[in-house]
Amino acid sequence: MTESLEQYLSELEALKNIAERMWLDQQSAMPPAAINERVNQAGILQELIQQRLVSDQLGELLDATSGDEPWLGVVREDRAQALRLSSGIWRRFLEVGAQAFNVWEQARKDEDWASFEPWLAKMVEIDKEYAETVGYDVHPMDALLSVYAVGPTHAEISEVLSEMRDFLIDARKAREVEEFEEEGRQPEHLLLAIARDIGELIGFDFARGGIAFSPHGYTSSAGPNDVRITFRSDVPLFEAVSTMVHEYGHALYGQGVAEELWDTPAGHGSMPYLQESQAKFWENIIGRRADFAQRIGEILERRIGRLSAAEWAVRYHRSQTRAASSPIRIATDEISFNLHILLRFEIEEQLLSGTITVADVPQVWNAKSEEYLGIIPATIREGALQDPHWTRRMFGLFTAYVIGNVASAQLAQAMEDQGISIAEAIASRDFSAVLGWLQKNVHSPGRTKSVQEVLQAATGSPLNAAPYRKHLADRYMS
Repeated sequence: MTESLEQYLSELEALKNIAERMWLDQQSAMPPAAINERVNQAGILQELIQQRLVSDQLGELLDATSGDEPWLGVVREDRAQALRLSSGIWRRFLEVGAQAFNVWEQARKDEDWASFEPWLAKMVEIDKEYAETVGYDVHPMDALLSVYAVGPTHAEISEVLSEMRDFLIDARKAREVEEFEEEGRQPEHLLLAIARDIGELIGFDFARGGIAFSPHGYTSSAGPNDVRITFRSDVPLFEAVSTMVHEYGHALYGQGVAEELWDTPAGHGSMPYLQESQAKFWENIIGRRADFAQRIGEILERRIGRLSAAEWAVRYHRSQTRAASSPIRIATDEISFNLHILLRFEIEEQLLSGTITVADVPQVWNAKSEEYLGIIPATIREGALQDPHWTRRMFGLFTAYVIGNVASAQLAQAMEDQGISIAEAIASRDFSAVLGWLQKNVHSPGRTKSVQEVLQAATGSPLNAAPYRKHLADRYMS
């Protein structure tokens, strides 16, 4: 029997999902000594995926297709991008990245930049090669910003960051900060119970997903029926809880893709801009509200005890809105987080242009941290070795967090304007209306729409920083 396009794509997606599960295993359970075998396995899988994308058979199946399903455009773009890539570049990216991640993990423990430096240099060269191979009109970052889906251009992102820079620095200085004692780490069984309670509260479907631990919070989707979140157990309680809420935003998006897109390349959330808009919606727009902190307080009273729900709520809310800025991106306040991204983006631009080398990164990092955050990291672990993203993503994609923040506020304003009350959802402990609005307007199209297309359809305007600035000003500067 002749293979249909649907069958061919289903097998292609199965290979991608296996590769994703292998990455999750490396993050959460794989023994360190297995790295060489895993690198080889990941490389073989990526080569198979690449071969299926560029094969004559897929071209013939697409040529013979007369349908107008939205996912067909995603397939054709994925194939066109694969054909533009030089042989083996993605395999090399994954192989080097897998090794670099393990080196980063040990280098971070040892506070040893020198051991990670050559691996970052290799990743920089792959970033440059990718940009030159795919091609760009103005800046090499343009190619890198659209690795997973068409995104804003380098010029557009630079304009948003430039527009926000002074406002963010002023807001950081104006934000009220309090000294308070952090809650310590909790046993893993308690963290898993807390994570499950949060997921059930906001609507995560545990029949189609799960939770685990990893060195860095992460959501892994191998299709809408297999969405996993991970988070760290070696951090203070409130940081762990905030990470849970963030990762659930990614996971709810993964579970919300329309069923007709499953088993096609459009059957995942659109990376990275819409993905981050959903994580930031739950982490910041909802997760840092005082009334939502009351729901968190109820969970902590039930699982940990010691304090009343109201006392837990006050402590959690203070940690989310009044804690001092941190040199660590994932542990910092809502405002400074964006300045962390600006710092990384500017370093990436300099590495691509050759104005600095990887050896310069720690010193440049510390200087920019002092300028933007008012903090000089005490150690390299708190500075240039804090993130593994340069081993996992192309340059430029840190900006998805800022674009996600801007989009999250824009979506929240449109949701409220259309009669969906976040306050009522929190008060009733029923987020079905909020989640339903997001599923209809953001989740269901999967990869068939860009962030700009989703925002235009859902809010009536393209990316607009005004609602986000208002959100920050109302919460921190009024």
